[in-house]
Amino acid sequence: MKKAIAALAAALALGGTAQAETIDFGGVGSMGYLNVLGTLVIPGTYVEDGYTLAASGHILAALASPVPSNFLAWAGSEAMTAVPLSTVTLARADSAAFNLNSIDLVRLKSFAGGGNTVTFTGHIMGGGTVTQNLVIGTDFTFDTYTFSGFTNLSSVTFGEPLNLLHLYQFDNINVAAVPEPETYGMLLGGLGLLAFLARRRQQG
Repeated sequence: MKKAIAALAAALALGGTAQAETIDFGGVGSMGYLNVLGTLVIPGTYVEDGYTLAASGHILAALASPVPSNFLAWAGSEAMTAVPLSTVTLARADSAAFNLNSIDLVRLKSFAGGGNTVTFTGHIMGGGTVTQNLVIGTDFTFDTYTFSGFTNLSSVTFGEPLNLLHLYQFDNINVAAVPEPETYGMLLGGLGLLAFLARRRQQG
């Protein structure tokens, strides 16, 4: 009985923790879309691991294979390239809540000089937003950027919608699904039942 209670308690702890996963675009090289100067042009919405990515009014470009650096389009990893003037939206395909933990960003080329400033806005379930600006200052080298307060989100939008002279890629988006409230209730109920049975056994 003690082992059963311990096992259920462990399940409760696990169920109460958002399980992280990484969107790494590892499959874009085999998707078979039109190849333009070493990049894949992906119309519509990209889907991976139950998450969707879409660019409003524009397409997303996914890098499929290495190309010469003078094409300004290869940073050493399969990734998504942000299209100028577009805003990318990240959400779960099932519309459930999620957390955004981190993302890898790289500046492909800054024709205007200086760093890219990419603005991320998280839309919180039930209302409200959280915003964070990330400055990318290195060409052709991915860096990992972490987020603060991007929890219980319905979606995240990001981009440099007013800048035509900056190109950047994003990769390895670390996200975590938020457990449904029913999950807590079921696990707590099971734990309470086991505790009740354990007391009755001791009293008997």
